[in-house]
Amino acid sequence: MATGTAKKSSSANHSPPAPSPAGPARTLALGGRGSTTKSPSDQPTRVQIRHMAESLGRLGDEGRLRILLILDEASRNVSDLSAALGQDRHSLSHHLRILRVSGLIQSTRQGRQVEYSLTPRGRLGVKAARLVIA
Repeated sequence: MATGTAKKSSSANHSPPAPSPAGPARTLALGGRGSTTKSPSDQPTRVQIRHMAESLGRLGDEGRLRILLILDEASRNVSDLSAALGQDRHSLSHHLRILRVSGLIQSTRQGRQVEYSLTPRGRLGVKAARLVIA
């Protein structure tokens, strides 16, 4: 007789199983800060989830994340960023375009130069990235 069968037959003689770990106590433990489970109406929509995934994916590139961390200190132009990162202007411009289109940075023209700075969304991305390594 297999051990799995013996366990099943012996458990039939006992009282019903305890509530699953996914019950209320587990929900409070996972939520942290005493929070409870969110209602379905509090959940993000599919479109919002897709936007989150795209933004987080753009943060997943080392070069782009380094740019965001530098811009978290102060706004910079392409020359300053290139010097700080040791990266050629072509690949830097590629990363800057991706970050700008995704709404993580903004550009402001000052004369002949373009200054790049973080948007509020970009600041949240930097905070999230710092939480991952904390």
